[in-house]
Amino acid sequence: DHPHMASGWEVDPGLVPGLRRAVAAATDDTTKDTPAAVAVGGLLFGSLTLLKVVAWARVFPEDEDDVEAFERELYTTINPGLVPVGCWGASVSQAAAYSTIARRRVGDKHRLLLCGLGETVEWSTALLDSVTSLDGTPPTEVEAVFSPALYTLTTPLVFTVAQSVDGGKLDESWESAIRAQAGDLASIPTLASAHVLCPSGHLLRIDGAPVATVSCAEAIAGVLPSPRSGGGAGGKRKKGGRQVDDGAAAAAGPAEDHPVALSFALQQPQSNPKLPPPAIAIVPASGARRTIRLVASVSARPLVGESAAAVLDSVAGVAYPHTVRAMANLLIAALRASPSSPALPEMTHFEPLGYPTVVSTISTLGGRAEGVSAATAHRAHLHRRLGVPAERPLFRPAMSLSAQAARFAAGGERLCNPHTALKPSGVPGGTLYMTEGNYLYYHYMQDRFDDNGWGCAYRSFQTIVSWFVLQGYSDVDVPDHRTIQQLCVKNDVRKKDFVGSKEWIGSLEVGWLLQWTFPDLELDNKYMTSVQGADLASKGRELARHFQNNGTPVMIGGNNLAHTILGVDYNERTGDIKWLVLDPHYTGSDNLQTVVDKGWCGWKGPDFWKKNVPYNLCLPLRPKIF
Repeated sequence: DHPHMASGWEVDPGLVPGLRRAVAAATDDTTKDTPAAVAVGGLLFGSLTLLKVVAWARVFPEDEDDVEAFERELYTTINPGLVPVGCWGASVSQAAAYSTIARRRVGDKHRLLLCGLGETVEWSTALLDSVTSLDGTPPTEVEAVFSPALYTLTTPLVFTVAQSVDGGKLDESWESAIRAQAGDLASIPTLASAHVLCPSGHLLRIDGAPVATVSCAEAIAGVLPSPRSGGGAGGKRKKGGRQVDDGAAAAAGPAEDHPVALSFALQQPQSNPKLPPPAIAIVPASGARRTIRLVASVSARPLVGESAAAVLDSVAGVAYPHTVRAMANLLIAALRASPSSPALPEMTHFEPLGYPTVVSTISTLGGRAEGVSAATAHRAHLHRRLGVPAERPLFRPAMSLSAQAARFAAGGERLCNPHTALKPSGVPGGTLYMTEGNYLYYHYMQDRFDDNGWGCAYRSFQTIVSWFVLQGYSDVDVPDHRTIQQLCVKNDVRKKDFVGSKEWIGSLEVGWLLQWTFPDLELDNKYMTSVQGADLASKGRELARHFQNNGTPVMIGGNNLAHTILGVDYNERTGDIKWLVLDPHYTGSDNLQTVVDKGWCGWKGPDFWKKNVPYNLCLPLRPKIF
């Protein structure tokens, strides 16, 4: 149903399931006046050079009334290294109806892939206005380079707006002034005129004609040398047969006759989050002026086999101008609504699970209470546009790349998803059913706290809490042992002397603790109680269904021990099964190799469980919210 190859094109394996979700979402959107057949369809995104399709977006009927606004949304939302490579619809002919929109970006010389979503998936291509079958010609050979780096172009924007003297109100020219400045700012970034922070950390300032031929692409490719010891305050290098003084370039200011000074950074955010000065600045005219500062940010991740330079071309030449103009439009709307204290536009970047690329949003919602309903509506729109599941919090602020980075940093040296380093379980004909998303491995003796011999269920609970936090359901801190015990006392399931003790907790208490920790989520849990170790294999189908439908880690307790089950490899026909177990009884340092090699995270067979011992399992149910 979702082939990895479609007539010479490489297709992301999640493409067709994602499009099916978009079709299902469209059914909820239809009214008597808007038949589903009209509402369902959109664009495919990827690389025309690699003949690779990785992402999709839905086109709503109202988008065709304002194609420019639709394009601006797409080119500021979807990974800017991607272009429309095709169209999809209920049939190939319906998919072809969207080719006009796609060709506004890629022109008439490229073949477009057409995907018809009938009972069976139909693939064709269109060259100009004809629909033909691909000849199977392989894509142009490119060097297969793995490009995991996330590149972010960030520019501080400074808008200056004239104000009347009395009352400080905006005069009638403010809107045209913002639009004019946005036009100037949007046209500035090029690969030959920039302030570049290379992945190596080398900073090169390019402020004028003498060094304008040095491009970002060359910098990213490592053509430019790293600064010499001593800070690189001076020195010369050869470029294009001539010498350029690095020290002079670094000290040079903007040209006197230029009204704008530009600085932007291309960087891997977590490795060097500090951006270099100066900011973009429009030289203000004389008279009373109001200065409004925003930050435009565009993030992109190159595809495997695609050069960073090609992505940066799209970032600087397409996504960035759209971003600046979109921010200007939102700024104008915010000033209209509240001239004295506007809600300023902000950029947020995501990599949502189930969608194979970076997604960016611009909004003026911020943290204002009145923006809650608007924020919900905005997230709902993104879910519909991209066809991603509507019961997952993929675009909440807690799921942004910056928030996720902060949470991983707060986790300290704890291992994230250690199971990804494991080899296959070896179950013949088995199917994997796994925890979906990220979690942190909590175990004995972490945080310099000695809970050896009694804290295993506490640690399993902490791992499950970390899953909910890293999935964006909440921004609470993972409770420590004392907080856990205080929650139990507060809710009358333990006596006061429980706080500070070394008493165990069980699966029922883990379920209650999840509800007390996340009261706003209205969490529910499913329990399996008094299951003999010898009978756990018979619960394989039920566990598989849990991971398939909920994807949450499972706490299991028995034989005076607690563990966390992260998944099962299950053969439904034969009943063969292995459990992926995360063991909180580990007391060593957080070394991935040790944890995996020694089996503290690993596949366990039926012999792992004591046959005559009863086990209780807590299966947290995923909240249906976005």
